[in-house]
Amino acid sequence: MSFKELFLMVCFVQSILLAVALFSLSENKLANRLLGLVSLVWGTMCYYRYTVFQDVDYIIAHHFLLKFGNVVFLLFFVFPFLYVKYMSRKVPRFEKTDYLHFLPALFALLALIPFIILPAEGKIKLMTSPPTLYFRVVHFLIDNIAIIQGIIYLRLSLVYIKKYHQQVKEAFSNIDHLTLYWLRNLFLLIFVIWLFGSIGDKLYAFNLIRDYYFDIHFFLVGGSIYVISYYLFVKRELFVTTRFAQTKPLLPSIDHVEPIEIEDESEEEKKNILLEDSYCDEVIRKLVHAMETDKMYLNQNLSLNDVSQAIGIPRYHISLVLNNKLNNTFFDYINKYRVEEVKKIIRMPGSEKLTLLGISFEAGFNSKATFNRSFKKYVNLTPQQFRSQNSQ
Repeated sequence: MSFKELFLMVCFVQSILLAVALFSLSENKLANRLLGLVSLVWGTMCYYRYTVFQDVDYIIAHHFLLKFGNVVFLLFFVFPFLYVKYMSRKVPRFEKTDYLHFLPALFALLALIPFIILPAEGKIKLMTSPPTLYFRVVHFLIDNIAIIQGIIYLRLSLVYIKKYHQQVKEAFSNIDHLTLYWLRNLFLLIFVIWLFGSIGDKLYAFNLIRDYYFDIHFFLVGGSIYVISYYLFVKRELFVTTRFAQTKPLLPSIDHVEPIEIEDESEEEKKNILLEDSYCDEVIRKLVHAMETDKMYLNQNLSLNDVSQAIGIPRYHISLVLNNKLNNTFFDYINKYRVEEVKKIIRMPGSEKLTLLGISFEAGFNSKATFNRSFKKYVNLTPQQFRSQNSQ
């Protein structure tokens, strides 16, 4: 067994183990099971590639896999996209309209039935002969549907993730454990794999590339299985953090924070009309008092819900005032105060004995990454540069 064969078989086995692990999670069941199906689809692709390296007898024994890759390739983006969608929503059941995403794969399966029902010898003969007009048309349609899918699903997934992050920032002051940046990066990797395969098919048809090009392609597919495995076993919280939503996507919750309720859109529009300037000024005054007098920003787990209860203003009103009057998200508004608190502590005598990370935690941050990004954003210096300037 060559290294390529061993790698592909190991990836196939790992995809099964990963799927079992994802299916066993009790949190975010629907989303994690969709990701488990992603793993199985990719693992099946690796096994399909593995059969290519075997002798004729092996291929004849597994002739049911021939052309199977054409069907699976049309599922390559479907399950990842659905995972992005359902990871951000607490939906107990699969929505009926999402079955439409499987129509292209079903079309490919039905179109390839004339090939599928052939015996092994007939399939090999057909594959080693010039393609008929029927199969040329079928493959043309499958290839171009796959290209359209890649563009559409990448766009939709990135939009979903962007909206999700926006809503997280509207509700929480610390968000590192809630972000889906890892998933965005994974989706970009998926897009590279898809692009690699799509371009390869076109070039291979004109004999412009060799088989090793596809070896690289499937190494990337197998590698993606291990990327997901890494995140699951090293950063498990990304998969088990509970997220709540109703008809609109993507408002999350964590164990120590009460769920954020999403209000009906028509009610939001009514409240929007009621927010006159005098009322907005009163909201701002209460917010400033809560921050500068009560120093609520020092609470590392502070949420929009906490502030709403403290000042007696509906959550949506606070969010609307922050967005429209102060041009801020809740996340940015709170972290500005935390940055100022850090600057204040650094300027205090004796602060040089404290670590910057310790100071940031004292100011309300609970993540080094968020602290560094926020400080650089509002001060235009790194925390260490600011400390050095103020120690002279």
